[in-house]
Amino acid sequence: MDSLNGFSQEVRDWIKAKGISIDALLRCGVRGEGEWLQYPQHDFRSGKFIGWKYRNTVDKRTLYKWTKTEVPAPMMSAGSSGRLLLCEGESDFLRLVSCNSGDGVLCIPGSNGWKKEWLELVWSYGQVYLIADNDDAGRRLAQTVSSNIPKLRVCFPEAGDVCDEFTSEYSDSYQLEKLIGESIRIMPAKAHQSSSKRIVQYMRGASQVGIVDVILRLTRNVVLTKTYEGYKCKCVLHEDKTASLHINEKKGVFHCFGCGKGGDAYTFVMEYMGYNFPEAKQYLVEKGLIDEDR
Repeated sequence: MDSLNGFSQEVRDWIKAKGISIDALLRCGVRGEGEWLQYPQHDFRSGKFIGWKYRNTVDKRTLYKWTKTEVPAPMMSAGSSGRLLLCEGESDFLRLVSCNSGDGVLCIPGSNGWKKEWLELVWSYGQVYLIADNDDAGRRLAQTVSSNIPKLRVCFPEAGDVCDEFTSEYSDSYQLEKLIGESIRIMPAKAHQSSSKRIVQYMRGASQVGIVDVILRLTRNVVLTKTYEGYKCKCVLHEDKTASLHINEKKGVFHCFGCGKGGDAYTFVMEYMGYNFPEAKQYLVEKGLIDEDR
């Protein structure tokens, strides 16, 4: 056992592989013993400590040792940026806390773990993002949470989950902003469609709207420069002296590293024209960029 911070070598090997910092574990009150991480659990209403959730870092077994409570509190790290990141699972939570981005981070314990009671923790934040695993369970979680939080934007990491998305090649802050810049809104669809199908339908619809065509149609004087992932240009959403706006043509999304705005073609029209979503959709229909039934 390494006595420096009370974490065993097994746990240290696991957190190194995940890119999680010891500081993040300590800030969140997480303990390590043998192959196990121990996550503190509290009652949502009283804030009273009720026990521990144990997670084996080798075989991924989970044990629960706490007093039963009607609504458990989520693990949460408060931030100062005015932005809240929701994520699925404790390892993703700790990885995001390790970024030290100043964002609030809230852990949803699994794809079926969202509680409506937690909404009161969300409303004080100006921007709310859900970073969900890029699989069927993650898409179902996105549908559930977005039905409760209208302002929610959803990020699906290309690598599958958060821990795999971050690499040592780039800084955490750059990779986090890039991920958030590619977020989308999950829009309501017909009730008879399954949750995962609705999300896939919207994601495909958004990516099929030609983001480059939309930007060129709205901003006739913009000069696009070819990049590895698509194009870049001076951002038309703020006074930009450099080519801060990056466009991923394949994914149909944009992100400005100057003003921080990003999203899909609908978002660009909303930001540039000052439209709400129905108005942005109607604009794209009138310009012949999407079909009316999309």
